[in-house]
Amino acid sequence: MTELANQPLTGIDPAHLAEDWLASWLTPQLPGSASIPVPARPMMQQLIDDWRAVSGGGDLDLKKAPFRLLAIVNRIDLSRRGKGGGGYGGGIGGDFLDAGEGRFVFGLVLPAGYTVKGYNKPGVLDSKTGCRLTPFTVIFEYKVDKPGCKKVRDWAQQWRALDTLPFGATYNAALQAITDQFTVAGASPSRGNRSALGQLRTNDFLMAPLWQMREHQLPLPTGFLSPHQVADTVELFHNNTTSFGAWIVSNLMQLPPQSFPWAGASDVPSPGTFWDGAHSAIDTLLITSGPGNDANDARQNVSFSACSGCHARETDTDFVHIDNRTLLGAAQEALLSEFLLGEKVSPFANNAVTGNLHFVDDPSVLARGGVINPTNPQHRRGFRDLEFRQQKLVEFATQSCLGCPCSTRSWSRTR
Repeated sequence: MTELANQPLTGIDPAHLAEDWLASWLTPQLPGSASIPVPARPMMQQLIDDWRAVSGGGDLDLKKAPFRLLAIVNRIDLSRRGKGGGGYGGGIGGDFLDAGEGRFVFGLVLPAGYTVKGYNKPGVLDSKTGCRLTPFTVIFEYKVDKPGCKKVRDWAQQWRALDTLPFGATYNAALQAITDQFTVAGASPSRGNRSALGQLRTNDFLMAPLWQMREHQLPLPTGFLSPHQVADTVELFHNNTTSFGAWIVSNLMQLPPQSFPWAGASDVPSPGTFWDGAHSAIDTLLITSGPGNDANDARQNVSFSACSGCHARETDTDFVHIDNRTLLGAAQEALLSEFLLGEKVSPFANNAVTGNLHFVDDPSVLARGGVINPTNPQHRRGFRDLEFRQQKLVEFATQSCLGCPCSTRSWSRTR
């Protein structure tokens, strides 16, 4: 928060930036051109009050923030290209516009004395510290402003070099030398507060009975974090409509789509959420059993690119891909979803694709009464996304950069 505030430039106190961000939960929000307000979550006031109490009153003490780091994530696979760039489906052609994103994921951990109870999962109590783990995560997503093949290659090589270092002070110093390139104040002069932050997102199943995702961004030229529509995520009333299905069909050549003509975002998806179009030309295509079903791939790409689809039915995930540690010891690892890790044993022995993949039957085929063909990759998809990201990192680190297009190999996320 201190680096985001960039107080010498903006005059914004980092503690005020943090409290103003949390206070946005207290009133209904209508981010961007959204047509349906995001409802208030009044329980956030108790979190603010508790934090203020342990801070001694007055401004929030950021050194006592009730959040714990869960993961530092290199998303070089999200790098954008001059043609057909980036996005969750990858992209080839043209030189690099950037090196993707770098991310920090935190979990809300309530120390002893905090009175927030929560509507869901009252919190796993750690007997050693008295802290409670909660279903509330925060992710800072920074843009890595390194255009051009050589800069992207160098960036990838910096990350790969970490593998040669033992864990400890040397490793930590090398890691910080990498992350400082996108986290420090002034890292991106063209962005709000001159911060490289692209967006700050939350995944909240604590403050109200329904799961909710929110997004905040820094405005230009300077300012506080402002509510923003969750990127690439359609408002719920568009889902399963003729107009949405027609839009998917008419944009089959844009896989994944780079922008959506839909206002707003879904902030309260359910575990069964996936994005679909009803009673349109896509209907008959979706239940086709043969391979090469472009319309089905288009629907899946739209749904997979949406935060609420990727964190729910499209990947068969229960809200989060990185969850709080079950214990608070330093040696404990964050819990990762099967979408990221894959499965040790596949439940589909007859699938044509082998390997330790997390297989997901296409939800739209099932919703239309279709029969899953296990040999059709448009009907059953296998995921192990950390392996995909590793492949992209190696590819970028070893590219020659002697000419463009650069790194035109296209790895597939699904198999």
